[in-house]
Amino acid sequence: MTNVATISLDYNHQSPNEYQRLINALVQSGWEYADTSALVYDSENLAGVRLALEVLARAMETAGELSALALQVQLVGQSRSAPAAVNHRRALPKLLKEPLPSASLWGSQASSRASMFGELPRHR
Repeated sequence: MTNVATISLDYNHQSPNEYQRLINALVQSGWEYADTSALVYDSENLAGVRLALEVLARAMETAGELSALALQVQLVGQSRSAPAAVNHRRALPKLLKEPLPSASLWGSQASSRASMFGELPRHR
């Protein structure tokens, strides 16, 4: 089994030098740089996740005003079927035939929606 993890972080009033130092410390701890504010980790153990938590605890306030931080870890085991795979073998083609919601639906179905949900909001 393997652990797949992501870190997303964002700053207001970022200190570019300190932010780059934080990102590089995370990369040096085993994380892969994915995007401007995203890193990924894929390993059979959690050592890199624990180290990243320590790095973040020590340095996340030095890079600026933290506006967003998300860390997710998912244990991934052997491949298996999704629940109800037998009952919903044609789920994708059926759902792709469904109409997309659009503003035009509000005009043509306004009376039925109003009766279901009460008064519709008026856009100005």
